[in-house]
Order: sequence, then structure tokens, then C-alpha cells
Amino acid sequence: MNQVFKNQSANPVQEAMSAGSKSFQPPAFQLKAQQGGVIQKHGARNDEMAWAVLNPLSAYRIKKAADRAFALADASGLEGARDGRKDAFRHCIWNALATQSAGATATRDFTTLHEQGTNPASYANSPDYDPIAIQMDLHNNRVGRQIGYSNSSATEEQIVALVNQAIANGDLRMIKRDNRGNYLDANGDLTTDRTKFVLVPTNHPTQRAGDPVYLNRYVY
Repeated sequence: MNQVFKNQSANPVQEAMSAGSKSFQPPAFQLKAQQGGVIQKHGARNDEMAWAVLNPLSAYRIKKAADRAFALADASGLEGARDGRKDAFRHCIWNALATQSAGATATRDFTTLHEQGTNPASYANSPDYDPIAIQMDLHNNRVGRQIGYSNSSATEEQIVALVNQAIANGDLRMIKRDNRGNYLDANGDLTTDRTKFVLVPTNHPTQRAGDPVYLNRYVY
């Protein structure tokens, strides 16, 4: 760990983000906590690792919630692992469970860093630029934190039910597609340009040209 941050400044998160902004292929790290709270390097970005160094217990709990969110999403039976209801479910329940264990502030700080920070999808000059998907994730993360904060003593089963209810109510967001799975822009035309995608509520029926859409403007 000292080798990674041997030139660590007073603000290693800012330093890592500044370094990451110069390259879209930061060192491969992944938050992985083991006994004693030791965080290992395996695949997350270095701005995330810097945050974890400063917040090891929160990082451990948030990573544990993320692992559980993947498992619960896989068991949910929902479609759309990318940009669909399953994706929305995973982000929402990740933030709900993490808020229960790590608190709303730490969960907000890390999950927002995860979506933005040095994430190539958040840079307009990156080939991986994906602004609408990021807006979707930020929105669903925020709803998840609200669920976790308002139901701090709920069981996992109850949290799953609340997230499923949020999907049924249209409180979460997904990216608009037609009944064949093709992405549509705001005019209902087919598009493969991810910067032209639009968000719709998760209770939206099969998409058709001319259907109303939600503007991609949210406060996080």
C-alpha cells in the first residue's frame, strides 16, 4: 500500500483524481477488504483506492454491500443487466444496503466518486463517454440511499421488497428501448449514440416512438 501512495499528498483522493484525468487507463485496483480491514489491490481505480485508504471500514462495508447487490440482482429475475431494470435494481439495493451498514454520507461519497471521479464514462473526450448511463446510476443510487436511510433496521428481505416496489412505482430510472431492445433517442428514433439516450421510469411499458420521456436532469 505504501508503494502505491509513496508520494501521497495531504489529499490523496484529489491527487489520484488529478492523475487519473490525464489517462483513461488508471492502475488496476479493486476494493477488496479482508480480515483486519486490509484493503487489497485488484481492479478499482486509484481515486477509489485513495478514498478507501482514508475510509477503510466504510470501504469494506460498501464493497460487501456491492457483492451482495450483484448476487441479489442475479436472483431477481429482472431483465436488463445493462441499462435496464436489473441494472437499476443492483444500483439501488447496493446503496440501500451500504447506507444501512456504512451510513448515507460515506455511501454517497464513494458511490458518486465511483460513477464520476476518474471514471472514463464521465469524460466527454473519452471513447467510453456514457453520460446518460451515469445519470441513471446516480439517480438509482440516490433512491437506494433514501430507502436505506429511511429503513435502517429493515432486513435484507424487506429492503429487496422496497427496491422492487420502487421499480414497480417508477421511482427508478432505466434507458429507453423499443420492444426489440433497440435504444431510442428523445424522438423515438433508433440510435447507437449513447450520448443521445434518454431515461424513462422503470414502470414504463414497452417503448414506442413518440412515447414521453424524462429529461435527463436530476439533482443528486
